[in-house]
Amino acid sequence: MSKTTSLALRLDADLKEQASSVAEALGMDLTTAIRLYLTQLVFHKGIPFSIALEKQESIPNAETVEAFKWTENYIKSGKKKGFRTPKDLYKTWDLDA
Repeated sequence: MSKTTSLALRLDADLKEQASSVAEALGMDLTTAIRLYLTQLVFHKGIPFSIALEKQESIPNAETVEAFKWTENYIKSGKKKGFRTPKDLYKTWDLDA
């Protein structure tokens, strides 16, 4: 078994509580969540998520959200038929292209 060590850090009490709640919702305690972060930090050899000053495009992006809406509307319209080819699907779309 590998040797273990402790890590102490200071952080805002509200941040700790919120982070603990999120970790618990994911089925883990805060210590496990921090261990997971550190493991990913080593695996990626860097921060395992984007840190940017510019606003990142939301996920899903607007185009994907539109596709979801189109699909929902199509299903609700009662036209629930399959398509033999992608071209058959594309013909149902209102595209100017």
